[in-house]
Amino acid sequence: MNCTILHESRGRIRVHIRMRRMTMAEADQLESALAALPGIRQVTVYDRTCYAVIRYQASRDAVIRALAAFRFDREALANFSPETSGRALNRRYQEKLVCMTLMYLVRKLYFPAPLRIALAAWRAARFFRRGLRCLLRRRLEVDVLDALSIGVSMGRGDFATAASVMFLLRLGELLEEWTRKKSLGDLARSLSLNVDQVWLKTGDAELLPPISQIQAGDQVCVRTGNVIPLDGRVVSGEASVNQASLTGESVAVRKGPGAMVYAGTVVEEGECILLVEQQAGTGRYDQIVAMIEQSERLKSAAESRALDLADSGPCWGLRRPI
Repeated sequence: MNCTILHESRGRIRVHIRMRRMTMAEADQLESALAALPGIRQVTVYDRTCYAVIRYQASRDAVIRALAAFRFDREALANFSPETSGRALNRRYQEKLVCMTLMYLVRKLYFPAPLRIALAAWRAARFFRRGLRCLLRRRLEVDVLDALSIGVSMGRGDFATAASVMFLLRLGELLEEWTRKKSLGDLARSLSLNVDQVWLKTGDAELLPPISQIQAGDQVCVRTGNVIPLDGRVVSGEASVNQASLTGESVAVRKGPGAMVYAGTVVEEGECILLVEQQAGTGRYDQIVAMIEQSERLKSAAESRALDLADSGPCWGLRRPI
């Protein structure tokens, strides 16, 4: 790979990759490949500018050789999804944040006063509806206070202050949503197995195909220190399996022929052959990761009730006496 060193200090180097355009998938592939090298502490690749910042503990020459030897694998690029890496999510919210700020500045600096007043009144209607909805439920929540502050500013004729308050509220909502989704994505990625290939037993031989090619009914060999890649049942051998990632058990469980094992658990000792019952993407571990990613749409009634209780408080003149 052709690149230029722009700046370097002890344990840190910033380079410019000479490419006309870098896709998010290419940035993910470069970041993953460099981060997997021994002695590399952290790698950050900026796909917009084609820059890469590398923090390392290895020798400088080893980092330079790794950069020079790197080549993009076009077939493997399909495995690097910007959605699963979080890069697309960050890009989307960064663009929303920049657009929101620029539009606010444009309206404030270039729009005539009557148009600014009309826009402020139109945007305030959403906050007034929220506040009115809370009052109709006889609750004094944050939405009521937001609507009150905006209404007082508009009642005094200070539409600039009302517009600023609404901008800050919408900015806070955007940052809160971004943080929540990023946290969920980081949690889901931390639980991912990151297993690309498995040992497939075919007769007396063992092959190393991609995990995506493994089907239910295949036999997979798992040895000491390996992560069990798929849900299955032990057909031969014995192993001590750490199931803390799923069950929280601190002590490894002995698994023999006929015992069920699950993806995401680790073989601490022994060796066994599994009969795969769930192919990649359908096991319990994959279902847990998918549930975390979709948890925003899985709020329980108890959680909603808890949020209502947290928002509720003494509301003088609004609550009926008990």
